[in-house]
Amino acid sequence: MLITSLGLLVILIFCGAFAHSDQSVWSIKVFAFSILAVLCWLYFATFIFSAHHLSIDFFETDFVDYCIATLRFDHLRESFPSRRSRFPAFFPGLLSAKFGIIDALAIQSLFMMGVVAWVLFAWGFSIGGIHAGIFSLFIGLSMTPLVSMTRYLSFYPTLIAIFSVAGWLFYRAWNQRNWSTCLMAGAGIGCCLVVDVRGLVWAVCWFFPLFLLVLLMNAKWKSKIICLLALLVPIWLSWFVGWWAYAPNTFSLGEQMDVRPLFAVIDPSNAAYADQTTMPSFVWGYGGDALGMIGAIIEQLSLPKPVGLQQIDSLENQIWLCFGLACLLLLFALLESRKFFGLLIAVFPFFLALWGAVNLVESHVRFPAQGLFAVALVAGVLAGKIGQRFPIVILKGGVGGIVSVALWGALIWGYIPSAYHPNAAWKDEYPVQRKLLYDTLSQSFPNQNFSDVGSETHLIPQLIEERSNATTWPQECAKQLGADGKTKPSFY
Repeated sequence: MLITSLGLLVILIFCGAFAHSDQSVWSIKVFAFSILAVLCWLYFATFIFSAHHLSIDFFETDFVDYCIATLRFDHLRESFPSRRSRFPAFFPGLLSAKFGIIDALAIQSLFMMGVVAWVLFAWGFSIGGIHAGIFSLFIGLSMTPLVSMTRYLSFYPTLIAIFSVAGWLFYRAWNQRNWSTCLMAGAGIGCCLVVDVRGLVWAVCWFFPLFLLVLLMNAKWKSKIICLLALLVPIWLSWFVGWWAYAPNTFSLGEQMDVRPLFAVIDPSNAAYADQTTMPSFVWGYGGDALGMIGAIIEQLSLPKPVGLQQIDSLENQIWLCFGLACLLLLFALLESRKFFGLLIAVFPFFLALWGAVNLVESHVRFPAQGLFAVALVAGVLAGKIGQRFPIVILKGGVGGIVSVALWGALIWGYIPSAYHPNAAWKDEYPVQRKLLYDTLSQSFPNQNFSDVGSETHLIPQLIEERSNATTWPQECAKQLGADGKTKPSFY
């Protein structure tokens, strides 16, 4: 893949595609182009690439959770899904009154992936010029997990969008340390903390380095204090948002990552899983033992795998991870040290998420999707920076740019055989399903056939079904879906 990319770059350099790509200054023309590029990306991702890679036209996991979260986002006194946050439920909650639950979730997925695409372009453009932004979008199109998020009826597209925006804001504050950039970075980190409990990982990775950088920067103490307050105030305010976003019974990051219940079902005779002591908990807005929770998560890495557990070694995720790391290594020689280390810290939690998706217990497309944004970004930036170093002009005007886009398009569509080909042998086939949605719809529309549920994605499906059926939520959700009168998104 890296050889293919470098070979293409050589061709583009001699075509003059980068002759005027060293400017990273926003203008009305560049902004209008970015909107057009994002709209094209969103269209191709939704109606061409995801449709090509997925066995069904839309999918979900734990649908009842998301349905109830959308219905009850503003009902503080009613029970709320313990694994969700009200923050990503706010937008579909407002839309559901007009469009219904299914369309509201689908609209949010499309919009949020549009945000992801725009950040991918804008962040790449700010480092490596306009071609870095374009290349980042093209590489993102070749990532099955990323493009499939446009058809995913859940909050994961919102999580990816929030993490992406927050990462970009962190990077801007790292390179332009003033009160306004620190304020925006603080707001981004605060959003990470309330959008989902796993946002704690992204927030910790960004807050402490930025706090230390501002504290130690070469400036007067008055400027330092103003910047530190600008960084801290939004994060402090987000603590109170956490009271609203999370229910009192919310499962912490440690509790959600606790593998002992799953391992005990697979191998009940193993004494290592019999110890079901309470996992230390920390939830933003409520507090708890954060250090104890982190220690317990690390300790679980040494748990022996149960007999009979077959982990899924994802070749595609391994290749993307190695490709991204190789791009980072090359960027070390091309970027100024401050920009490189800022980028390295910004993408670190994304790469950590992708590393966690290399060895999967359950093959869910959402796991690598949380990290692939960063791979597309660093690969696009590398392409842009290499092109800027060799501004050879053979094709003048916009012809070089047209050649650039045409060649990348041919690679991504598969007209030119390459590692980016949609049917490349190294790419995984991810199982997707909509069983819980169709089980719920069968209650609302008993005379319709809901048999095309896709492939099973859960290792122990009974655990999910038992959790879903533990309350009257399926009946409440079925009643609302019946009132909405829709059995699928209107625009897929």
